Amino acid sequence: MTALLATALACSFGVTERVPCRSDDDCRDAFGWGHTCDADQLCATATLHPRCETTPADLFEDRAAHQDDIVLGVLWRIESYPMEADAAKLAFLEVADAGGLDGRALSLVTCGIEEDPDVDDLDGETATSTIAEYLARDVGVAGSVGPTSSGESERAYAAASPHDSLLISASATSPALTTMDGATCSDDTPGLFWRTAPSDELQGQVMADYLSEQGRSPVAVIYEEGAYGQGLATAFSASFSGEVQLQPYATSSAIPSYVVDLVDTTPEIIFISSVHDDIVAFLNAMADLLADGGRVTDGLFLADGAYYTTILDAVEDPDAVLPLVRGTRPTADQDSLAYETFAAAFGAAFPGSDAREASFAANAYDAAWMLLYGVAWASYQEDRIGGENVARGLRQLSSGDSIDIRYTNWNPVRAAFEAGDSVDIRGASGELDYDTTTCETSAPIEIWAVAADKEGGYEFTQLEVRE
Repeated sequence: MTALLATALACSFGVTERVPCRSDDDCRDAFGWGHTCDADQLCATATLHPRCETTPADLFEDRAAHQDDIVLGVLWRIESYPMEADAAKLAFLEVADAGGLDGRALSLVTCGIEEDPDVDDLDGETATSTIAEYLARDVGVAGSVGPTSSGESERAYAAASPHDSLLISASATSPALTTMDGATCSDDTPGLFWRTAPSDELQGQVMADYLSEQGRSPVAVIYEEGAYGQGLATAFSASFSGEVQLQPYATSSAIPSYVVDLVDTTPEIIFISSVHDDIVAFLNAMADLLADGGRVTDGLFLADGAYYTTILDAVEDPDAVLPLVRGTRPTADQDSLAYETFAAAFGAAFPGSDAREASFAANAYDAAWMLLYGVAWASYQEDRIGGENVARGLRQLSSGDSIDIRYTNWNPVRAAFEAGDSVDIRGASGELDYDTTTCETSAPIEIWAVAADKEGGYEFTQLEVRE
C-alpha cells in the first residue's frame, strides 16, 4: 500500500478525495470493497446499481460500519424465478445468525438481470454482462451465485472472470459449460465457473429413454437458441431411438408458425426453454390449437425450466393442455433431513412461499452456502479472498467427514477448514460430490407430470426418479 493511500485510509472510509492508484487492489486494500482504480488511475467509490439491493439493507449507506464485511453477489432473473434468489439470500441470513466469519460479516448484493424498462433500457443479455462486471469489478466480489441460464452464464463468465470473480450457478445445465473455463480443473487451476446442478447430458438421456419406452415417435423438439436449449436438444437427439425433428426458436418471440403443422403430424412435442414467459406462451398456444380437436399431438414434454407453479397458474385454458404435460428435471430427495431443514427454514424466512414449488431453490441455497464455505477456506488457507482462492475451497467439499448443509454446521466446517481438512457435504439438493478432474456434480433426474389438485387447480406430481 502506498504512503498516500495509507494516509487517505487514516482519514475515513469512503473518502471522496481522489487518491492515485495502479490497480483495483490498491484501492480495496486502502478503502475496502466497492472501490476501483479508474481510467485516470484514481480511486473511485462504487454506488449501488439501481438493479440491485443489499443484505443488510444499509450496506452502501453506512460504509464505515461495513468496511470489513466480506461482500458477495447474486445475479438472477428475480422477477421470473424469485424463490431461487430468496434461497440464496437465506444462506446469508443464516450465516449472519451464526456469527459470520471470525467477527467479519458476510454481506450480499443481489441484482436482477432481466429486461426491466422501469429501471433502464438494457435487454437481458446486456444486463447480464453489465451486472456481472459491476459485481466483479465495481463491488469487487470474490464470487456470486448465478446466473439463471446457460447462455447468461457464458456472458457473465466473460465479464466476471477477468476480475478473478467466481460464478456458481444453481440452474445452468448446458453440457457446453463443462469446459468453459478449461477442459479440466485442479488445485492450480480450480476454475471460475461452478454449478450445483448437473450437466444436461443425463437429463437428455433420461428424457430420450423415457419417450423411447413410451413408443413416442416421431418427436419434435422446439428449443431456444443458445447453450441451454441446443445442449439439451442435442443430448436428447443423441440418445433417442426414434425419429427426431429439431426446431430452434428465438427467445421472447412469438411461438413459431410451424407449430401448427407439428400438432397435425407429431404425437409428442418437446419444448425446451429457460424463459418463463416463453413457456407460458407455448402452453397457451398449444391450448388454442388442441382445443380445435382432431390433432395428432397428445403429449407435451417440458424440461427443468418449466417446473415452477407460476407457469401452471398463468396458463389461460389449463384443462385443455396441462393434463398432457410431462417433463424432467434434476431433483433432490425431499424426504432427506437436509432438504426438510432447508424447506422449513425457507418457509419461516419467507412466509407464503414453498421451496418445493421451485425447480432449483434447493440448488440455489446450496450454491450460496458453497460460496460461503469457499470464502472460509480462502480466509484460513489462502493469501487472499479472491475467485480462484474461493474455488480451491470448493474442491475441499467432496471428501472427509460427512456434513449436511445447514447453518448449525457452519462452525464445524469452519473448524475443519481452519485445520486444513476437507469435508464431504450433503446439500438440500442432494449429494454434492464433485469430480476432481471436471469439477462437475451429478444428480438423479425426476420425470414429472401435471395433475389436477384438490382445489380445482393443477400441481406437479412425480412419476419416477432415475439415476
